[in-house]
Amino acid sequence: MKSSELPKSVDVPYDVNGTGDPILWAGGLNPVVYDVISSRFPRTVQDRTVISTSYREPADRSGAELEQTTEAYAADALRVLDRLGIDKVHLVGTGGMGAMVMMQVGIMDPDRVMAAALVQGTLKMDVRSRWISASIEALRLHTGYAACQRLMLAICHTPEYLNEHADQLTSQEWTALASEEKEKQHLAFISACATHDVTKTIHRMTAPSVVITGDATDPLMGSWAGEEVHAAMPNSELVVVPGAPHAIWESRAILDQFDNAMADFLAKHPLDAQ
Repeated sequence: MKSSELPKSVDVPYDVNGTGDPILWAGGLNPVVYDVISSRFPRTVQDRTVISTSYREPADRSGAELEQTTEAYAADALRVLDRLGIDKVHLVGTGGMGAMVMMQVGIMDPDRVMAAALVQGTLKMDVRSRWISASIEALRLHTGYAACQRLMLAICHTPEYLNEHADQLTSQEWTALASEEKEKQHLAFISACATHDVTKTIHRMTAPSVVITGDATDPLMGSWAGEEVHAAMPNSELVVVPGAPHAIWESRAILDQFDNAMADFLAKHPLDAQ
């Protein structure tokens, strides 16, 4: 089954695919579609219904600017569940921003969440990350978006990783946001991440959760961020995947480790357990 667009009041697309226990899934700055999700995380989606949500546009159809925060994205995702009549769900948030959005979902409606898998999330973007966001916006205004993407490549990888994987770091994932329309949306996403802060509210997310992160190979959001999330969440486990870059899709072996960690954890918390 595949959905159509949400009503105008919500104005965010979503897809429903598969059968079985429902997973509400949010991706990162480049929101992923089901075909990508299933190819990257086949064990996690097996025998499950995946509700993959995208994010609202920077402005509505009249041109009025829309709020761009992880809270607003979470509220949109919860409205998707309302429309589908889903009372209990697993959460999966990937790509950093997806994990932040799913944290907000768990905070806003904790009784609805049976279990959650949070990939590369953070409680709050640190000063370095906020400066990066400001630099990306300045680069876009003065030199174009290609320079932003080169900066992201440098930021998301250690020098050692860049030297060893330079040939593969020209994938479409890094160049897909070429149009002005997509640039605006990407910058809105970056702004939402920059203002994300659940340090005082994450304790409300009481569902069993697994926090999955890379190590220092990911200089943008490595194990220190995951450790902070794990320490602040009352019912969480931490999995650190050695050698994982920020862009985990660049390695099938790394993806398999993330996939296995998510699938094994969610299997321990079936929706019919209560």
